[in-house]
Amino acid sequence: MSIFTIYQRRHNNGRAFDPITSLGGIYSQKEFKIILERERARVERNSHYFTLAVFHFAPIKNKLSRIISVIRLLRTRTRITDVVGWLDDDNIGVFMPETPHEGGHRFAQDIILTLSKTEIPVKYRVLTYPSPDGKVSLPSGRGEPDKDKRPTSRAALVSDGLPENVYPLSRSTLKQMNNDLENTSEKDIPDLADVYARPPEFWKRAVDVCGATVGLLLLSPLFLCVSLLIKLVSKGPVFYRQERMGYKGKPFKMYKFRTMHLGADTAVHQDYLQNLMRSDEPMTKLDDKKDPRIIPFGGLLRRSSLDELPQLLNVLNGEMSLVGPRPCLPYEAKDFDLWHNKRFDVLPGMTGSWQVNGKNKTTFKEMMRLDVSYSRKNSFSQDTKILLKTVPAIVEQIWGGK
Repeated sequence: MSIFTIYQRRHNNGRAFDPITSLGGIYSQKEFKIILERERARVERNSHYFTLAVFHFAPIKNKLSRIISVIRLLRTRTRITDVVGWLDDDNIGVFMPETPHEGGHRFAQDIILTLSKTEIPVKYRVLTYPSPDGKVSLPSGRGEPDKDKRPTSRAALVSDGLPENVYPLSRSTLKQMNNDLENTSEKDIPDLADVYARPPEFWKRAVDVCGATVGLLLLSPLFLCVSLLIKLVSKGPVFYRQERMGYKGKPFKMYKFRTMHLGADTAVHQDYLQNLMRSDEPMTKLDDKKDPRIIPFGGLLRRSSLDELPQLLNVLNGEMSLVGPRPCLPYEAKDFDLWHNKRFDVLPGMTGSWQVNGKNKTTFKEMMRLDVSYSRKNSFSQDTKILLKTVPAIVEQIWGGK
């Protein structure tokens, strides 16, 4: 049972209550997420920064007093501008505005040192946004103070500001908690990508699985025809696997029908794309300029989006959705502004808001605004509208030759 579940049930006479309500003087998961979203937007607008310290606790079965002690400790050690809240069932976060990464580590170490005097095992991770190395988050830290700083006596318990009714754990309980913490993987402690990502809702995953399955079955004759065509006009494999940046900014291999000659120079496309990102020119495809890398009939496959059909496999694998921002290339993501990374908050899609709202007639900035807007307003009705607009958009693209 998670510490969040124990806490909310014991504080409501055994009944689970609305998680929107603030708990123990710190913010609930939903409230804390809203605060973090607002502060991320503020950082992107004003070029500020913040640090988030994440504390992961081993399961504390029926030890409500210890949960209270941790919450009280965090509240008493934070500044008036800091915010404490639940990130998820087993992690509590401390948001610290205008605090450098090193300051966050010092704060976390102070908390860990104090908790070690009550022998409550803890791991922590300190995240800074934006991080100095340009990544979404920095490597995690193991929340263990230096051995020479560990107290040799439990007499300092009350003097450290913890409630008097909190007593040391038994040896068996402490051993179990340490074992549980040792088994904690890095995935159990969220980074900033996890904090801001929107978990795919049940309805979306259900639509994706059903749609991809039906699509693969119905379109199997078309798959065969396209495969034969590619084999007849060009040497090499039918399918092409390309690395793209997906959900939470993590790379994955995206499937496509191959429409270029083997050994095609990707530097040409990289230079062309970087120029579009810096300019206000429409996102016209390079193959519209008679790209010599394209195989015969490859241009038609690309204009009709038939080359994208193998991505139904990515949808079944959960790497993509039917609807979402198009997954970008790694070298494209390196040049993103901070606010562009919001497109990684949701699963990438085979089609999306950009595809049905002008696509090659829009600029890079307009494309990003459409993708970020989609990630913030993700809903069933929005996905339905985009899917209904996709086929007319493809017909217009073929008819217009773009």
